Amino acid sequence: MASAKADLKFKRELIGAVAQKEGPQVYEDSKSQLLSIIKSGLEIKESVDEIEGGTAEQILRADMTPSISLEVALRTVQWVSEACRGRMAPLVDEDLVLLLEGALGHRSHASREAAFYLAASLATSLAEAEKNSHDGLVCFGDMLLERLAAGLADEWSPVRLAASVAVRKFLCALPDKSRKQFYPILLPRMCLNRYYEAEGVRIYSQETWRQVTGALGKDLVTQNMTHVVDFYCKSAIADCHSMREAACSCISEVATKIPAEAVRPFVPRLLDALLVGFNDDNWLVRDAACLACGNMAASFPSLCKSSLPTLLPLFYRNLQDVIPTVRAGAASALAGVARAPDVNVLKQILDQAHQGLRGLEKQPKEKQNENKQGVMSSMTPRMSRTGSMDHKICRPSQPWELADGCVMLLMELSRVQKATTAVADILPTLAQACRLRHFSAHLNFLETVCRNLPKIAKGLGRKIFKPHMDAFFDPIFYSLESENSFTSSAASQCLNQLSSLIGPDILRGRVEASCPQNLKHLDANLFIAAY
Repeated sequence: MASAKADLKFKRELIGAVAQKEGPQVYEDSKSQLLSIIKSGLEIKESVDEIEGGTAEQILRADMTPSISLEVALRTVQWVSEACRGRMAPLVDEDLVLLLEGALGHRSHASREAAFYLAASLATSLAEAEKNSHDGLVCFGDMLLERLAAGLADEWSPVRLAASVAVRKFLCALPDKSRKQFYPILLPRMCLNRYYEAEGVRIYSQETWRQVTGALGKDLVTQNMTHVVDFYCKSAIADCHSMREAACSCISEVATKIPAEAVRPFVPRLLDALLVGFNDDNWLVRDAACLACGNMAASFPSLCKSSLPTLLPLFYRNLQDVIPTVRAGAASALAGVARAPDVNVLKQILDQAHQGLRGLEKQPKEKQNENKQGVMSSMTPRMSRTGSMDHKICRPSQPWELADGCVMLLMELSRVQKATTAVADILPTLAQACRLRHFSAHLNFLETVCRNLPKIAKGLGRKIFKPHMDAFFDPIFYSLESENSFTSSAASQCLNQLSSLIGPDILRGRVEASCPQNLKHLDANLFIAAY
């Protein structure tokens, strides 16, 4: 791999040096040969299809050899263009652009990647040559628009990144007035790539968005809302799980950041797209869809009110998902729904939390290795979408996982003003659940409690929380002394945060009165925390 990169760099520098010295004449002298190689590479499909009944080796050789030549030819033209810059513009004729268009849709991802980098280089050359008029660049964009759009949604991340480079070079070279005609097609794809899973694509797209739209991003999305919604809904059912996840995140962004009057006509359609994501085999998609539905219901309560009988059971199902992140997302979504005005579901949500905590008693005993194996298998991302209501490839959720999700739900609800009293009433049930240690995952449950208890205390306020605090000392100190490093660390941080919230002297006095045997552990923990 390192040798191939070094060889590529050497060829690039060599061709670039020759082109800088000789100018565009280098391309003119070899134009017919380069275009002939590109044309031959584009005929790969026909040559492969003619091999009927051939061996896999024959088909692979027929497939790869022209593709490699095509990639080399495309990169050669790219390097010459980069060296000549504006001097290359007069040679960007219809023959080259038409062949480039075909290469942008080639079956080989390496050839597509090379073609997009060539498109980026040619766009730069045209922009430098046309100081006052941009007619040539606009015509170039018109011819390649559909290919650029397809590249921004390519399933191969390197190709998607190369297409992003080409689109940035192209749009940034155009004045604002000329860009507008390309926004309906390119803007939705640029917007979605800001949430794409591949880090390189995501970061590059975020910077492209800043450079192209400036402070007008929201306005441009609003102006092209129909095209944006069409692409988001299409992406929500794409074969690529990264596309589905990004689409759900983008729909969530639309619900929270775009003016309500622009989004309102599309709410039913966006909700339908998100409901598909709820049943995805990939937990990342399920989590993103859940959060987006919660934001949609919180932002448009009147429009989503009729959908709550469908949404709430899905939220509850995610609340007991085998993936902790999905449970946390469901808790956040339910709190958002409870916070919305004119939506009377708070009592139902609180009842669910109460029942989930009480249901921990039904958690069966299991061997440690069985639980660990189930958790590890559930962490594997799922690559397909099934639309099934039960994820057969995941193990069924257990009562402790529902109780774990209910702890997160109480934390989220403690920040909802109208729910604080009811949340405080459930704290005794939570404290009782913390004393159940007959199952191997009880330390995982206690870790969640320790991480969220200070947040619950802060949300409820000192006055409401203090009467319930003593009931949690036993599980906190049990967790502190456990051999599980994550649980012990969470308990240590819990004590420190409670000390900051209530006061170290008050906390020490309450521990001394309630469980004096744990006073030494409290002092030791506070001493360690100081360092």
